[in-house]
Amino acid sequence: MKGLFDKIGTKTCCSTMSKSDKKKYNVAMGNVLDMKTEYKMVQITGKLKLIRDSEKFLFFEYYNRIYPTIQNFDKSLFKTVVLDEGAVGPLSRGADVMAPGVIKYQNQSVHFKKDDVVGIEILNQGIFAIGLCLIDFEEMLLKKEGPVIEVYHIKNDMLDQNLI
Repeated sequence: MKGLFDKIGTKTCCSTMSKSDKKKYNVAMGNVLDMKTEYKMVQITGKLKLIRDSEKFLFFEYYNRIYPTIQNFDKSLFKTVVLDEGAVGPLSRGADVMAPGVIKYQNQSVHFKKDDVVGIEILNQGIFAIGLCLIDFEEMLLKKEGPVIEVYHIKNDMLDQNLI
């Protein structure tokens, strides 16, 4: 999938995040938002929202699923899949993560389930992208080919650079 944040038009709405929205995020993510801090919710489309504090974007919500930004990724909250440096080019051009790349470093990746939100780490470089698992880890090992993770957000896209 081409990244969500490659070419974003103008935002449709920006408002202060309500206490009930903060509670929703805290229940879903494990108390990640301070209830006393003011956060902004930026509505991009009917399916895409961004959450930011005064400095940077923290999360995005796409089809009612919450994802961290690369800058706000926490390995204690989300699983991580490791790929080698050869994945940077294809990911930067909009490719999804394919099974052979994950299988190569399966011992360094956390086993994931279908619909898990994961960070995609480039070996010795850190988190490079955020995506959604399309299949279970075990199914990937059996199939050994095809797309495994749909990528929504990559390093240096408009969201990562705070250009939205």
